[in-house]
Amino acid sequence: MLAALLAYGAIWAAQVVFTVIYLVAGKNRTLLTRHAVEVQQEAFYDETRYARTFHYWHGIHKVIRRPGFVAVYINAGAAHIIPSRAFLSSGQLTQFVEGIRERIKAHAESESGGSGTR
Repeated sequence: MLAALLAYGAIWAAQVVFTVIYLVAGKNRTLLTRHAVEVQQEAFYDETRYARTFHYWHGIHKVIRRPGFVAVYINAGAAHIIPSRAFLSSGQLTQFVEGIRERIKAHAESESGGSGTR
C-alpha cells in the first residue's frame, strides 16, 4: 500500500514538473499572455494579441469565485481563469462575478419565457 502511494506521488510530481516546463518553455504562449476581459450586454468578451472571442450568455455554463481567482466556465470542462490580482479591489471582483451571474440568470429566464430581458 505504501509503495503504491509513493509511486502515485512520484507520478504526480513528475507531471507537475513536466507541465511547468512545458508552459514556461513558451510552447503555449497564446494561453499565458495578457487578456482583456469584459462583461458586455450580449456576451462575455476575451481578447489577447492572438484572438478575440465572444461567449454569448446562453453558452456560459457558470461562474465561480475561489480564493485567488475567478473561473468563468464556457462549458463543463473549459474556463477562463482570472486571477484576483487582476481586480483593483475585492469589491470590483464581487461586482464582476455578480454581473456575470445576473446576465446568465436573465438569459436563462428569457429563454424559458420568464420576465428576464436579453
